[in-house]
Order: sequence, then structure tokens, then C-alpha cells
Amino acid sequence: MRYVKFFEIIIMIIGIAVFYYHSIYGMIFTLFLMAVHSTFFAPAKAGYIPESCEPNLITKANSIVGMTTFFSIISAMAFAGILFKQHQEQPYISIIYCLTLAVSGWIISFGIPDTQIKSTLNKFPSNPFLGIYHDLIYLKSHKGLFLAALANSYFWLLGLVFTTNILIYGKDLLELGVQDSNLLSLLPGILGIGIAMGSLLAGRLSGKKVEIGLVPLGGSLMALCGILLFWSYTSYTVTAFILFACGVSGGLFVVPLNAYLQNEADPAQKGRILSTVGILNGIFLILGSILYSLLAVSLNVASNTIYLFMGILTLLVVVYICLIIPDYFIRFLAWCLTHTFYKIRIIGSENIPYQGGALLAANHVSFVDALFIGACIQRFIRF
Repeated sequence: MRYVKFFEIIIMIIGIAVFYYHSIYGMIFTLFLMAVHSTFFAPAKAGYIPESCEPNLITKANSIVGMTTFFSIISAMAFAGILFKQHQEQPYISIIYCLTLAVSGWIISFGIPDTQIKSTLNKFPSNPFLGIYHDLIYLKSHKGLFLAALANSYFWLLGLVFTTNILIYGKDLLELGVQDSNLLSLLPGILGIGIAMGSLLAGRLSGKKVEIGLVPLGGSLMALCGILLFWSYTSYTVTAFILFACGVSGGLFVVPLNAYLQNEADPAQKGRILSTVGILNGIFLILGSILYSLLAVSLNVASNTIYLFMGILTLLVVVYICLIIPDYFIRFLAWCLTHTFYKIRIIGSENIPYQGGALLAANHVSFVDALFIGACIQRFIRF
């Protein structure tokens, strides 16, 4: 990560020169370099979590990382607007602020403890495109990881459509004009704050295990929020509340998926798998852009109808996930049962091994024993 953070400093220096000479093509090139930077940084950050945390802390770590990430995104959006207003005539000054942040990040990265190299067998492919193809085939051969990666990527597709559509929704249906620009710009921030809070909530609800039962719950609530946005445009307050709830649902949806991918991947292939997930994220973001352009531009679909369409689509995705991987639905039922009708206190969970065989003997016979035991243990049990 330190090399990537140093590369970030170089990109910002290039950005200063580009803005100083007002080069449009240079700006596009700088943006491309930042995208390349993110391509290397994201899997390194995601891969560091399972290497530095015990398995029972992976979900909590992901929740904290998710919360800080989205809070940083919101803060950056607000700070960028302030810089733009203050330095419109001298845009390169704004890049100096970015350079300062890049240098600060690089210095802070030296405080991150080193981890052991899990494998030296994976080499950079001579043909990157062929390497990507082989990585996708490898990921597809692991059904659970592949479907979790697809669900994770769908979250980013949905997020792109939701955030892109918010401003149009606010202008056309909430009738927010120039005089209401602050209220309009607040809507994406509300969604982002919701995701940050949902990420933190997912870590708390999961406890010391990767609780994939939250995935159907979060997905269903996201679908409901999308459907409700079809009617909520009559009230700004109601719309803001639904966007916040949608963000919370998104955090419940994506944090367990990230934790599952990091926890279940083979340590020797973890970087390969996480980078492939990043590729799928990028593909789905492109598909999301195409889908939104098709709906909003080509078909001229109203912004509230787009939310309705995405809500129904998300509901179908959740149903598909539960049908293809019943484990998600079973964990969801177990989670609902143990967090509504009963209160469970777990003692001695550290005695359950994360790998290898284990024999569980219940001290009484009941039809709900399976759900209780399954809800208390991260690993799937068989009777």
C-alpha cells in the first residue's frame, strides 16, 4: 500500500501541472491514473483486513472501514465544493490541497504493520487480458465466492444508478431550484451517511461472525426503499428519510459480503480473488451507466419510475440469491428468529474451530435447536 500511496503523490504533482496549463487531455489522463491507483489500492486494502484481524473480527473491521470510507467520500464532496468556489480562477491551488492529503496518507501508511507474504507463486501475467479471463474462470469455479462477488458488484451498480438519479429526482419531482441548491446537494450526502451508519450497524448485528443472513435483509429493505421513492416525491422530508434508510440497508447488504469474500478466500489466492472482485465491480459500474443512460436518456423514463424499476430488480436479485444459495435464506431466517422472539447469549464461541471437523451435541431436543445453533456459529452445521 505504501507504493500505491507514493504513486498518488506523483499523480497529484502531475495534476498541478495539468491544471496550471489548462490541459483538458491532461486532466483526463490524470483521472485515468487515479483510476489505476484505485485498482491497485482497493484489493490491497481489502486483503489487509483478513491478514491483520482474527476471523471473529473481520466483519467488525469491515464495518469500521466501510463507515470511514463513506464518511470520507461525503466530506470530500463537501470540501471539493468549497475549494471550487474559493479558487475558481486558480484551480491548480485546489490540487495543492489534494497533494497535501496524498503526502499525509503516504506518511500515515508507514504506521501500518507489515504482514507476511502468503504466496510467491502468483506472477503478473504476460498477457493481462488473458490473466483477467483466467482469474474470472477461477472465481467462477468457487460458487459461493462467485455469487457473493456478483451480489457485491450489484450493490455498486445500484449505488451508481441511485446517486446519479438523485439530482434529477430532486430537480424534476421535488422541484428544487437554484435557490434550493443546498437541499439538493444534501440528498447524496444523506444516502452516504446512511451507508456509513448501516456499515457500522452490520458489524454490531453480526457480532463475532460473518453473518450473511443480513444480506437478504439488507437487499429486501433496499428494494422496498426504491419502490417507496416512486411515491415519496411529494415530501422532501419523507424522501430524505427513505434515502437514509436505503443507505442503512445498503450497509447491511454489502458489509457481510465483503467479510465473506475476505474470510472464505484461500489465503494463497486472496489477492487474486479480491482483485477479480474489483474487476467485476468495474464491469457492473459500466453496466450501471449503460442501464441508466438507456432508461433516462433513450427511453426518457421518469426519475421516480427508475427508482421503482431498480427496487423491483433488487427484489428479484434477492430472491435469486436465496434460491441459488439457500444458505443465505436459512441464515436470514435464523437471524430473524434469534433477534426478535429470543435473546441469545453466547458463551465459549472461541471453542468452535474455524476449520476442520467439530461435533456439536445439544443438551435437549427441540425443533428450533438447529436454528439456535446455526445462528450462534459462523460455520454451517449439518445434522
